[in-house]
Amino acid sequence: MIRRRRAWAILGLIWLLLMPGEALAQDGGSITIVVENGTAGAAVPGGLEVELLGFQSEVLAGNWRDLERDGRGRSVARGLSTDPSWIYVATTTHNGLTFASQPVSLAERPNLQARLLIFEPAISDPGALLTDYSLVLAREADGARIRSVHTVTYQLPGDRALAIEPHSPLLRFPLPPATTAVAALAGPASWEVGPGGGELLGAATLPPGESTFSFEYQFPWERGGQHLDVRMPAPAAVFRVWGVESQVRITAPQLVQQPGLQMNERARLAIYEGTGFASGESVALRISDPGYGFGDRLGSALEARLAALAAVIAGTALAVFAVIARTRNRRRRLVEAREMLGRAGQDPVDRDAAEGLAALLADDPDLARRLRPGPGS
Repeated sequence: MIRRRRAWAILGLIWLLLMPGEALAQDGGSITIVVENGTAGAAVPGGLEVELLGFQSEVLAGNWRDLERDGRGRSVARGLSTDPSWIYVATTTHNGLTFASQPVSLAERPNLQARLLIFEPAISDPGALLTDYSLVLAREADGARIRSVHTVTYQLPGDRALAIEPHSPLLRFPLPPATTAVAALAGPASWEVGPGGGELLGAATLPPGESTFSFEYQFPWERGGQHLDVRMPAPAAVFRVWGVESQVRITAPQLVQQPGLQMNERARLAIYEGTGFASGESVALRISDPGYGFGDRLGSALEARLAALAAVIAGTALAVFAVIARTRNRRRRLVEAREMLGRAGQDPVDRDAAEGLAALLADDPDLARRLRPGPGS
């Protein structure tokens, strides 16, 4: 009985030690949001409403609006998960513009500060520049759709933020026919399909410095022979296109002459990188799918072997026909020579036959050997 009580006591102690610790590890994190104004000479206005967004495995799973204030007036969110799958972003709206902090995780440190920079709005565009554009294509598991992931990076000079409206060319991109499942992946931007269905319109706050936005969409695709012409903006600094999956190939013949362009054809991944494009230019790409899967490779190998076999058969047939023709020609010449020999041996001598026989013997020296009578003839 004493041993049993001791065992239960030990189990209870373990539970008391481990279970609260696990709970604290999961829900004991906190984030203090520090708001700063990045525009020179501007102060942080009072009464800003700060919201904390929580993403679990890249999916919005929670938001915290009514945050407590510490002694310095900073917003504090408590009881947050420290699981590595959770990412937190602080946001606020100032002068009609929405600003967001860098994503933070509480997996390594349960108590962190999130720096939330706000800026005064720019009266006019100070010269926003698209500096990087990347496109990643991948076939979906069902094989009937292509997933297209786009990432754009901008540089905004100065210390004021720029509001990008839905119809601004900065966040306006063409869409393939029958596009579905448009979604934002990174960056505080909202996306919508245009009224005609042929373009994607984005709205966002562009902060000073460098900022990146990502979005994705899907469109139907049929194996073999289909292609899609896409025009996309070319930044002033760099342009990149990655074709992912062996069944999807990107061809851009007009880019081949650009400096720094490379293509890894051996791995059947088309990789294009070009520099030196002028700002405002657009680049046309043709995305083609020859349907090059395992079955197609097997079929191509079989076709190659059949073609080689057909070439061997054709060559052999030609050689046989040549031998037959040569044999028939030799037999014909031998018959003619024997007739001429018989006529030349008559009395009087047939001079025409003798001259013809001499010409045949001069043309075919082996004919004299075959004219000789065999044993017993």
